[in-house]
Amino acid sequence: RSNSGSKVQSIVLIFLMALLGLLGYHAFKNDGLGPERYTVHYNDFSKRAWGFDTQNRLSCTAMMQKVDSAFCHKTDNNPNIAIIGDSHAGHLFYGFASSNNQNYNKVIVIGAGGCVPTLGVVARSGCDKQLDIAIDYIKKTDSIKLVLLSGFSGDLGLKEGIISSNKYINGYKNTVEKLQSID
Repeated sequence: RSNSGSKVQSIVLIFLMALLGLLGYHAFKNDGLGPERYTVHYNDFSKRAWGFDTQNRLSCTAMMQKVDSAFCHKTDNNPNIAIIGDSHAGHLFYGFASSNNQNYNKVIVIGAGGCVPTLGVVARSGCDKQLDIAIDYIKKTDSIKLVLLSGFSGDLGLKEGIISSNKYINGYKNTVEKLQSID
């Protein structure tokens, strides 16, 4: 038994399913829905490069000295907050940078694609160098009062045994200990 209400509902649902399918196809064909987050080689893990919005942002990438896919951006020459990590650190940068609170919007993000902030546990070459550069910058910058570590911690090759979970945790501990040793 059917009534006109259920027919209309069925037609609307079929239309929405078709629309969702077209949207998925569009995203697939265009490698995403919005502007590219990585400007070059977004599928090559070791060559990722950030495409940060540069409005009111100061680039400090030059200090990264040939670390593949490294990035550094800040909103102020005397940042209060430092975010270090892999490409997943970028979303935190945007949140802090767009804050109306002067204590939070003076921020720097330093990192490299594929480099989780775990000292001594490297996913690829250059990761510890990137962390050392970030920590040295933090040491030299008295205005930094808060440091955030950010990184993708989904798979990390744990299933394949590339990085054991204990090594991963110890890598974070190493990073935190080095940061805590800053006077």
